[in-house]
Amino acid sequence: MCSAGGKVFRDMNENQPPTTPIVMRPIGVVRSALRDPRDTPNQAFEGAPPATLEISPDLLPALHLVRPGTQLIVVTWLHQADRTVQQTHPMDDERIPLTGVFATRSPERPNPIGLLVCV
Repeated sequence: MCSAGGKVFRDMNENQPPTTPIVMRPIGVVRSALRDPRDTPNQAFEGAPPATLEISPDLLPALHLVRPGTQLIVVTWLHQADRTVQQTHPMDDERIPLTGVFATRSPERPNPIGLLVCV
């Protein structure tokens, strides 16, 4: 159990039934020069190449009034992630103790969801 902002969160095994699956539909793709996940920097400021976000043509009306400089929050599915990893050394630094992946920015996680703020 944990709390944040006055709200209390419990683990699913504590008097709660399992939740139903969440279904997501891709609305586009991220294009990048990177091909191998091992080549990706841990942080964008560590030399990540530019990437392009391509939105499905049928959703172009949803971009109405989005202009250069508009901040977008993009949820990504890290399709090449290892979903079995539960602990990692942050930044692949073995001097840092093993840490639960939910407390890190590791793409390797049970639900490999990424969050990106684009401008």
